[in-house]
Amino acid sequence: PETKDFGFIFNPEFVKALIHMTAGEYQKALIILDSLKEIPTISITEKIRIISKISACYKGLGNFENTLRNLTEKYNKAEDSIKKSNYLWEMITVKANCLEDYSGAEKDIIKYIQNYPNGTWIESAYTKLGEIQYITGKYIKAIGTFQYHINYFKNDPNVENSIYTIANIMRSDIKDFKMAIKWYSRLLKEYKSSSYFANALFERAECYEKINMYSESRNDYKKYLELYPEGHLKNLCLSRLSKMEIMDK
Repeated sequence: PETKDFGFIFNPEFVKALIHMTAGEYQKALIILDSLKEIPTISITEKIRIISKISACYKGLGNFENTLRNLTEKYNKAEDSIKKSNYLWEMITVKANCLEDYSGAEKDIIKYIQNYPNGTWIESAYTKLGEIQYITGKYIKAIGTFQYHINYFKNDPNVENSIYTIANIMRSDIKDFKMAIKWYSRLLKEYKSSSYFANALFERAECYEKINMYSESRNDYKKYLELYPEGHLKNLCLSRLSKMEIMDK
């Protein structure tokens, strides 16, 4: 699959679409990309690459309301379920990313989840729904959505992001530091090579400090300095450790 995906980058039509985008000819690029997206033999990663370019074209055009009308019309006319699901996902992308119509995007994501449980974008649908729920202040719902994503899509690479997001919501928004520690600990235990590891270690130390578990907090700050001696949170770790030393005296 990787070789196939790499080869697709050099697909003449795809290259032509990229050239149109570079020249600012987004409508011409969209026509090509729309046709490429419907090729039945392309892989999921190829389709994702095309959809991302389509979204970039929409942003380049700037006329998002007109774009949404066109997509809605295509969605309503389409009879093939795969085409309908893809049009619906593009509508969600435009509403959420371009128009900031979070209410509309949330309704469409729920429709996508209900109608296309095996759709190409089903994993992304749950993470996008969680993000929108968080943005609109529905923290408990967001946590529930991310938990569902974690439990039912264990092989999705974005699971670690969902775990980290729950930990952050618990720490920053709900202020349930014990639960935040639980989720940070899960990330640190199960995803040792995660790009979130350093931040999670520091943030867990902060949570321990908030509930007066200074020994555990101190251990995490020291571990951060040991693993990331030049990390961007180095000075904060040193400051917190110094503060705790003064408190001990």
